[in-house]
Amino acid sequence: MVITPSNIETITKTCSITVKTPPPPPENPPPEEPPPSQPPSNPPPSGCSSNCGGGGGGGLNQPTVVLFQKAVKAPLAFVYLSQIPYTGLSGTGKILLFIIGLAIWSALVVYALRSQKTTKMAERLVANIRGRFTPTTSTIFQPAEKSMADFELTDDLLLDVKPMESLLAVEAKKERTLISPDGLKTVIETAAAKGEEPLATLGKMIENAKNKFPREDGWLLLNKEKIGASLSATNVTVPAYGTPEKITPNIPETPVAMATPEIPPVADQTTEINTFVSLLTRGDEKAVANYLRVLRENGKSVERFIRETIMELDSAYRARLEGENNRSNFVLSQIISRWSGEKTEEVIGILLSIIDKNYKNSAIGLKLAVMRIAELKE
Repeated sequence: MVITPSNIETITKTCSITVKTPPPPPENPPPEEPPPSQPPSNPPPSGCSSNCGGGGGGGLNQPTVVLFQKAVKAPLAFVYLSQIPYTGLSGTGKILLFIIGLAIWSALVVYALRSQKTTKMAERLVANIRGRFTPTTSTIFQPAEKSMADFELTDDLLLDVKPMESLLAVEAKKERTLISPDGLKTVIETAAAKGEEPLATLGKMIENAKNKFPREDGWLLLNKEKIGASLSATNVTVPAYGTPEKITPNIPETPVAMATPEIPPVADQTTEINTFVSLLTRGDEKAVANYLRVLRENGKSVERFIRETIMELDSAYRARLEGENNRSNFVLSQIISRWSGEKTEEVIGILLSIIDKNYKNSAIGLKLAVMRIAELKE
């Protein structure tokens, strides 16, 4: 059928057209129940399948986890041991070894803590830490700030030196002079080379040093170099502080007659006794005779001097027998340390024979006593 425009006009005049619309949907439609879920036929593996790495705590490829609304029984739902840390020991042997090792280690720790060496080491460490970080650390260096006038040369400083060096150090201290150990050896070597007594060489050296070197805090400090310069010098002017040192030309002096040039006048009784006993230990009869002649010329009684020497020897010998330090005359104890107990007793007996006055001339008995002492065996 062919519809022409004229037919359309005829149809609109004779027919009515109605349009039907569908009804609106309800405001709250009932929920549709979802279809029942079915578990996957091939669930993903829950463990490590490759490149796991071994050891403890999983590998590089972590497992894939799928979450569902409801629990589903899936096969292969487990965790590999490679994904958790290894925390135990397998086997009784390894457990026993672990317990034994732990017991040995505990015993070593207890022994170290109870050891006295460890305790002392810890105490020293704590003391060092406190001394380093406490505000009163400056008190450690306080003795170095004291003047040399308060310095005292005690006998404890002479424990490790030879008797003659001890005697020289004591004599130098009386002149407020401190000499280094190598300087004392230089004095002794120089005296031996010149054939002089060490005390005489020491006296000359100190007199020259007084004119050549200034004092520091009232003390004359001499080392090996200064002693060498003092021994070679004769007349030296006293240098002033801040001015260059000037040395006067050597002018010959008028010789002064002396009874014994080798032995200087002694200072006190203790020094006299120490020097006399030192000469006895060397067995130098001539030096002993000259020394006693000097004492006699100075107005001192030789017999009284011998008695005082015997008393000092007795005190030193008793201190040795009792195992104590002879604080009254430490130098004398050092001088006779080379003598045995029997020889010390024989020397005291020989000196006692001088006081008996078997000879009218005491010099004869003294010479015989020195000869007998020199013949004694060590």
